[in-house]
Amino acid sequence: NIPLLFLLCQSNFIHNLLLQCTISNSLNEKNNVCPTFEDYYTIKNNSNCWYDLGADYVAPEIIHHLGYPVQTYRVVTKDGYILTLFHMPNDGSRNPHAKKHPVYLQHGLVATCNNFLALQKDSLAFVLWDAGYDVWLGNYRGTYPSEEHVNLTTRDEKFWETSMDDVPLIDLPAIFHTILAHSKPDSKIIYIGHSLGTTFALMYASEFPNEAKSIIKMFVLLCPAYTLKNMISPYEVFAPFGNWVVTDNPEALPNVFKTPRKQQTL
Repeated sequence: NIPLLFLLCQSNFIHNLLLQCTISNSLNEKNNVCPTFEDYYTIKNNSNCWYDLGADYVAPEIIHHLGYPVQTYRVVTKDGYILTLFHMPNDGSRNPHAKKHPVYLQHGLVATCNNFLALQKDSLAFVLWDAGYDVWLGNYRGTYPSEEHVNLTTRDEKFWETSMDDVPLIDLPAIFHTILAHSKPDSKIIYIGHSLGTTFALMYASEFPNEAKSIIKMFVLLCPAYTLKNMISPYEVFAPFGNWVVTDNPEALPNVFKTPRKQQTL
């Protein structure tokens, strides 16, 4: 059996999100992030605001800026989507603690892999690299790092004719194949997912149990997402309108978040 580690979040989602995005103003840059809408009116000289590196840079720029190695891979899925995968190689040449175990980080809903880089060197991706792990950061189809296709563009309606099923059934196997192709023989992947990323992990393992046993060392599930009942969050109010938002403006919230077929089996 594959080990599962569940880490539950507190219900105050907005508060935790703000804490995760907080970055010290040590770079002496201009403020670009504030905790409240009101603070943005005086952002320039407001002591409540700060400079967030992640607000100005994409993932490889953040990683490089902080002095870590980074490589970019373009993973083409069997249905033509081009996924961007970032790799922080840890071969031991710069890190004496290198374990070389591949760790894959999967972000959640309406997010990108920047979620794992938001606290500068205290971010999960950097903490894992410093501990000796070979870190991989994924971005599933429809997110801005992965909005390419071999034949389509984001302006094509057909680009958005996908569902949440396609991430664990198509995207993850393609990503895992790429990771293992660039890892030492007999490597097994440690999968760390956040929110919707935990749902993807369980869907993948349910659909491909034998494959999961052979290539996944452990699933670590942060803030597992499975229901909106008893939720104290704006998401509970707006969730029923999700499909309407997608239909009206697919680029705002891709069809990948529509009710999946496989979800009924979990």
